[in-house]
Amino acid sequence: MTTATKSKTKAANWVEWNDKLKAKREELAAITGLGDAQEQHRRARQGLIHTIGRANQSRYTPGGGIIHAGQPAPRNPYELTGQARQTDDGILEVAAALLTYLDGLDEKMDAGARQADPQKALFVSETRTALRERRDALEDARHQAGTLQAEKDRVAGELAALEEQAPKASASTLGAMAKECEQAAKERDRIAARLKELEADDGTLEKAKQQADTAREQLEEAEAMAALGETDPEAVKASKAAADKGQKALEEAEADYRQQEAARRGLARKLEEATTYHDTLANTYNQAVIRIRGVDLATREAALVEHAKAFQEHLADLARIYADLEEAQPQASYGQARLEIQMPTLHHHPDADEINSDGFIMTPNGREE
Repeated sequence: MTTATKSKTKAANWVEWNDKLKAKREELAAITGLGDAQEQHRRARQGLIHTIGRANQSRYTPGGGIIHAGQPAPRNPYELTGQARQTDDGILEVAAALLTYLDGLDEKMDAGARQADPQKALFVSETRTALRERRDALEDARHQAGTLQAEKDRVAGELAALEEQAPKASASTLGAMAKECEQAAKERDRIAARLKELEADDGTLEKAKQQADTAREQLEEAEAMAALGETDPEAVKASKAAADKGQKALEEAEADYRQQEAARRGLARKLEEATTYHDTLANTYNQAVIRIRGVDLATREAALVEHAKAFQEHLADLARIYADLEEAQPQASYGQARLEIQMPTLHHHPDADEINSDGFIMTPNGREE
């Protein structure tokens, strides 16, 4: 089957759609590292929060002391309240304010001040460095995680859109696709059988080589005997003719072998192509079955549940009849108008989990839940 013919089959649209779906799923799977990036983001966030918290507990920071995360409002812009902790921007804003304050302290401290209060100079220097490093780490981690998340969301959205673009099909389409799969399998098997025939070594080439070698050795023996004067020229002539015939047979066998080798290589390529084509059709057929028959199953399950619910009307009639009879016969008991239905396992119905676990019981007032 030629490529042009293949493109005209009823499965062509499904094959193309399935190939796109597979490629998009592979693209989505190739987006890795999001979990690691999110963990790095979390650690960078906690690292900056920790640095801000330590700075706020210092006596060199305005209002220094223990800061509670639930504090309703900051006493100054350097404190990290519960509200500020909720977002990266809130944390970074406090870090920026604290850095501005510490930069101001550093500018005001001359050599004498640093010498007079070395602990303060050390606090300012170390805290500024830690804030900058952890601020940069948070911004980098946030960017990396955000980029990966955005890329994953984009591809996932494209995949969802592609899922909705499945070709329209019906049971007849499945029948046609199944037939195409069967034909593709027959073509694959036909090529495989012919390749196996060509690969069977009948020893023709090896036999021709042995015969040519034997004839050549006999010619050399005859010529040696002639040189010694122990044989006549006619014997040499006959040996030479036999050697020429053997060489010609060998050349023909080698030519046939080369031709068969080319045929084997060509058939091997055709077999690979036919196998791939069949596998693609089979996979596409399975995907079509899942989608088409999945919809059929959902439709049939919904109809089955609705049909079961229709028993409510009959049960309501029975309940009224029971009540009338029991009123007319005070000693009589007609039982409950209640119907328990053994439903098959439901897979697509909205109430599948509940029905599968609790069963389906219909009463005059509706399904018992």
